[in-house]
Amino acid sequence: MACRLLAVVSVVMVDMSDAASAEQSSQPAPLKGPYKTKCTSFYNVKEMDSSDRTIDACWAVPPANGNTTTFPLIVYGHGLFGGSIGEPVAYYNIFNELASWGYYVVGTRACNIGCSDKPVSLPGDPSGFGTYYEQLLKLITWSRDSHTSGQADFDHLDTSVGVGMCGHSMGGQGALFASSYDNATNYGIKATVLHHAYTHVYPPSSVPFLAFTGGKDTTAPPDMAHEIFNAPRTATVKGLVNKKSADHTEPCTDENKWLAQFTAAWFMLYVDGTPEAHGVNFHDLIFGKGSSSLCGGGDGDDLTECKVVTAEMVNAKSSGVVTPAYV
Repeated sequence: MACRLLAVVSVVMVDMSDAASAEQSSQPAPLKGPYKTKCTSFYNVKEMDSSDRTIDACWAVPPANGNTTTFPLIVYGHGLFGGSIGEPVAYYNIFNELASWGYYVVGTRACNIGCSDKPVSLPGDPSGFGTYYEQLLKLITWSRDSHTSGQADFDHLDTSVGVGMCGHSMGGQGALFASSYDNATNYGIKATVLHHAYTHVYPPSSVPFLAFTGGKDTTAPPDMAHEIFNAPRTATVKGLVNKKSADHTEPCTDENKWLAQFTAAWFMLYVDGTPEAHGVNFHDLIFGKGSSSLCGGGDGDDLTECKVVTAEMVNAKSSGVVTPAYV
């Protein structure tokens, strides 16, 4: 239910053919963030589950004249078999790409096949993942503590603007759980992006969320994303992208070279509160209708469905003025 090491070879092969077909299509070239990045691992972090106490992190490097520049935090949750040594293999590409837009990105290697210290199993799910979301919340606390304690690598962490929560497969479920109910308020989570979340439980997200799924995903099929999107009392601002050619490994090893830019754009809007920066209009990337927008061809021309909803759209529909611009 994640980026198994066995799948890496086939993922790379698919990625090459996808790149070739992208060149033949009208899909714009993927955008790259403006910052250089640095990555490292932190070992024996006592706060994490005993199954693996390693934390992986990538972050934006401020320019030489930018000693006061700070970057918000994104927490990324791995999927089943995507923890342990599999995390840097499967997810470092997307960690790096997200960080290049001006973020700290952290993930835990714990709970590779389920958590050990407080194992809770939910119906229909792999065993031991019922409390995995708590590890993601602990990453927020650990990152903030690293900053306040003077850990040099976290000098430029911005602790004032809130946190972006993200995850793949079981990590997608963890990200959903972490951003639901009181968790978002208690931990300052402002937005969530779900990459092929695998779950049979659908608590309403308390924050704006964007869910990616795919027609070739037989592990976490589009029905799961639909349940998340349509959950009662979920956040008003939300999006759903169902790409016909996308399978369950879409976030892994840079299989979809456009996924990071749209993930970062969502966080730019709802974590940073920055609709435009670095010469990029993030609002138009998500909500626009141009060929580079999420639903207009920027994520490919094989979208089975693409919906993005704002509070203004919902209010307008309720008043009978216009219909929300679903694509």
